Amino acid sequence: MSKSSPRLGRAWLAVTVPLILAAASPAQEGDPAAPQEQPTPEARLEALVERLNAARQEFYAAYDKAQTDAEKDAVFAQEPSAAFVPEFKALAESIAGTEPAAQAWIWVVRLGQRVDGGAPAKEALGVLTSRYVDSPALGDLARELEYAGHGIGFDTCEGALRTVLEKSPLRAVQARAQYVLARTLMRSRGRQLSEEAALERRAEARKLFVDLAERFGAEDAGRDRTYAAQAERNLFEIDHLQIGMVAPDFECTDADGVKFKLSDYRGKVVVVDFWGDW
Repeated sequence: MSKSSPRLGRAWLAVTVPLILAAASPAQEGDPAAPQEQPTPEARLEALVERLNAARQEFYAAYDKAQTDAEKDAVFAQEPSAAFVPEFKALAESIAGTEPAAQAWIWVVRLGQRVDGGAPAKEALGVLTSRYVDSPALGDLARELEYAGHGIGFDTCEGALRTVLEKSPLRAVQARAQYVLARTLMRSRGRQLSEEAALERRAEARKLFVDLAERFGAEDAGRDRTYAAQAERNLFEIDHLQIGMVAPDFECTDADGVKFKLSDYRGKVVVVDFWGDW
């Protein structure tokens, strides 16, 4: 048998070397086969919030253009917030254990109060108060709970606030939870309470406000106010502005420029209308 042809060996080498080099070379930019950098949890949450805001802007624009009540009702039925609840929940679950996940669950609380009787919001609340109790985002949760009673239940909100106050290791979160809990106890919105129960709740609220001023008084409560200032305002309401109490006297000027005091009308039926524009 004859020896292998040198020409055949050289041909094999000429074919295989470029193939090896091509396989070893890095992927070119724009190559569909190249691995793509995945967005961070923060970026994914930001993108979802931006899409929600864009949908809301479209909704508001359509509502403003509606001419009749029927048209406005039809537009209002398409308000987009509820449609985003499953997306925020799915995002929170896919990035579990991160700070953006806690924030995504808060969005579920925020948007899910009118979906399925508030079931998504309640689920999110349970997750946040069990798995994310160390998160600074629970300060935002406390803010949401001040007005969420009608959507997910007053007892549910109050219980969550007590859990956050007890378990959070963060002073800022503790302060916010204590402030909102005291406000909830003081006003007891939406509850059918006996006079005795209402008095007990206001008494607890008063203790919480006093303690709030002592422990967190110098800290920022938002709107350029400290917790000491917020506590003082609410304590004044508890002590002086309850039904059956004598209204505090004040002086002001009427439409004709004449000064008068509220006490000038003592013994008469008086309607005092305070209003503001935010």
